Amino acid sequence: RNLNSFYSRIMLLMLMFSFVLSSFVIIYTDPFITLVLGTHWLSMSNIIKFMMISSSLAAIMNVSVVYNRAIGKPKKVAIVSYVQLGVFIFLCLILVRSHGTFGLIFSSIISYIISLFLLNVQFNKKFLYFINAIKNNFLLIVILMVFTFLTILMKNLITINVAFYISLFLFSMQILYLIFTFKKQGERI
Repeated sequence: RNLNSFYSRIMLLMLMFSFVLSSFVIIYTDPFITLVLGTHWLSMSNIIKFMMISSSLAAIMNVSVVYNRAIGKPKKVAIVSYVQLGVFIFLCLILVRSHGTFGLIFSSIISYIISLFLLNVQFNKKFLYFINAIKNNFLLIVILMVFTFLTILMKNLITINVAFYISLFLFSMQILYLIFTFKKQGERI
């Protein structure tokens, strides 16, 4: 019971962390590429955005992998890994031909989503724990959503340089808040 509750809280925090990081990277991909790599790399913008989604799903899935191993289901993790690999290869054979690099990324995203579902298929009471985790962290969720909305709003309303630095500050505050929340969750064990 305690492990299910802890899993739900950590899963929620990982979802929020992934959402915050992905949102920031997706919103500011073009300025970041221009600043770090130069304008000739801007054609990579959409690839980076979709790869960010894939990376976030991988991080979220990792929480489920650790949880399943902790409750004594390493065989389930192994089987899901084989299924994920099979789905990925099958989709690559179909999608890369028609969509190129994006087909590869879409294959990855779809295989992560299927794996997440399979790892959590016996969700039973975990869903109730997850709902309780949302209720207990509702203020955190609202703060992160407001900061993300402000980041989007600023990018569209003020000059890109000013908006980027203000957004970077808001992003840093979100990350710090999440780090302290993770720390607090760890102390509750």
